[in-house]
Amino acid sequence: MPDIQEIYAKFLARQCTAEEVELLMVQFADKDNAAVIQELIQAEIDRGHDVEVEQRDIASAHQNWGALDTRIHRQGRIRKLQRYWISAVAGLLLIALGATFYYYNINISTDNTAVVAANKIVPGTNRATVTLADGSIVDLSDRQTGLVVGDNLTYEDGSAISAATTSATLTTPRGGQYRITLADGTKVWLNAASSLQYPVRFDGDTREVTLRGEAYFEVVHNARKPFIVSSGEQRTLVKGTRFNVSAYADDHQIATTLLEGSVAIQRMRTTEDEGLLLRPGQQAVMKDGEMSIRPVDAHEAMAWSQGKFMFTDTALPVIMRQIARWYDVEIVYMQPVDDVTFTGSISRFDNIQDVLRKLALTERIKFETQERRIMVKRE
Repeated sequence: MPDIQEIYAKFLARQCTAEEVELLMVQFADKDNAAVIQELIQAEIDRGHDVEVEQRDIASAHQNWGALDTRIHRQGRIRKLQRYWISAVAGLLLIALGATFYYYNINISTDNTAVVAANKIVPGTNRATVTLADGSIVDLSDRQTGLVVGDNLTYEDGSAISAATTSATLTTPRGGQYRITLADGTKVWLNAASSLQYPVRFDGDTREVTLRGEAYFEVVHNARKPFIVSSGEQRTLVKGTRFNVSAYADDHQIATTLLEGSVAIQRMRTTEDEGLLLRPGQQAVMKDGEMSIRPVDAHEAMAWSQGKFMFTDTALPVIMRQIARWYDVEIVYMQPVDDVTFTGSISRFDNIQDVLRKLALTERIKFETQERRIMVKRE
């Protein structure tokens, strides 16, 4: 009988051949190997306490386990394993399969042309420009993570960028992100394909900025001088809090998600009332002039600022728009995929091929890469 432990160790180390992976799947389905499988899983569970396996990966495993089941053909006593063991092995398999089994047998084109094209697609990085009040544009260093607004515009390490000006606009391209600390100490993380217009000093009774795209805010509290974010047809009034605003034009909506504190959402043309009041864990959505509130996992909305994509039953087109902005690629749909959803966590710094493999675990879609274009097809 093949040495399951040896092959499994190679599997986790991503050193299996295609034949060894297929053999391992057969061994996992053999009821006579249940005891050995339990030991392997328990060892990985114990190791997981040290490496902190992502809970969202386990959630993703739960959702996609049914699809994976048809490939590895579990049967017999393996179905009687405790649910925790099944969840653990599902998570481990799904994570590892992203670079092993599915490398050989997933719905992504693996011909040389596609691989070469995908290798040219890299994750976003710290890239941005600042447009000063006189119209001059300064390219910001990709070796820096953020800038600070004060008497002079500087990087976070104190090195100078430019002399003081009345106002400026921080702009990130597709495939870029940057952080800025405003004059009052408020910190703003700007996502890809976004811009933030801000004053060098907050004079008057309010602190107001204008956002296009997406940003995560940590606003310094000042009850006497509300912080205001204008974005499209919406105005967000804040006194001191943490929240995320996503106002991309191609999303056709503005989503404001509150992590801490309180904010009021108003239509730009409305000054008669405070609009909708948000509580932590709620998201306000403005679409076609209508506003609504729903409960959400607030950390999911701002996960991008911590280097992750996080999704819960998120429609594939929504996911692919985020990928398009961050990896600076074009998405082409060969068939409608609005009914395809995904739950899970993916690093924003993963290779594009690994990202697509994880999304393809639903087994309902496949991807092909041509230059900087990603073709999305139904299985």
